[in-house]
Amino acid sequence: MKTTIEPATPDRLDIVADLAHRIWRAHYPGIITARQIEYMLARDYAIDALAGDLDRGIAIDLVFVDGKPGGFAAYGLMQTVAAPSGAVASTAAWLSKLYLQQSFHGRGIGSMLLQHVCRKCGQQGALHLRLGVNKHNRKAIKAYKANGFLVEQSILTAIGDGYYMDDYVMGKALDQP
Repeated sequence: MKTTIEPATPDRLDIVADLAHRIWRAHYPGIITARQIEYMLARDYAIDALAGDLDRGIAIDLVFVDGKPGGFAAYGLMQTVAAPSGAVASTAAWLSKLYLQQSFHGRGIGSMLLQHVCRKCGQQGALHLRLGVNKHNRKAIKAYKANGFLVEQSILTAIGDGYYMDDYVMGKALDQP
């Protein structure tokens, strides 16, 4: 099994959108409603929304298994502050998306993708990586904990149309290169 991680360039955003739709519709029933799944897919995974992420400096990386798209991650620096020198420094990064097709679960591919994100964020100067995960997404919470993430807080965020994200914020200190 050959696994590679490659940047999702603008011409590959259709692959990301297709993966998101397939993964969300398979994974999230029972965690959130079908209507909320469709609302969030339309809001966050339309090609224009993904292109906007890239324009804002969010990296999106695709994972391929034996040449086939298996999942993706999206991440970027956050909490930017002006340093005394006037330069901009960032202390943390945010992992906004990490999804893997069910057929690739249990093979270490998700952990490999997560470690890749940690390494990339550390190389960009982040000292900490945070993410949000639905409180009822037990499988993902278990995977994040197995990779050194700890629950930092509980949040409830209105996302429009009467929907909420009921999440844990999890975090992990990053190794510096």
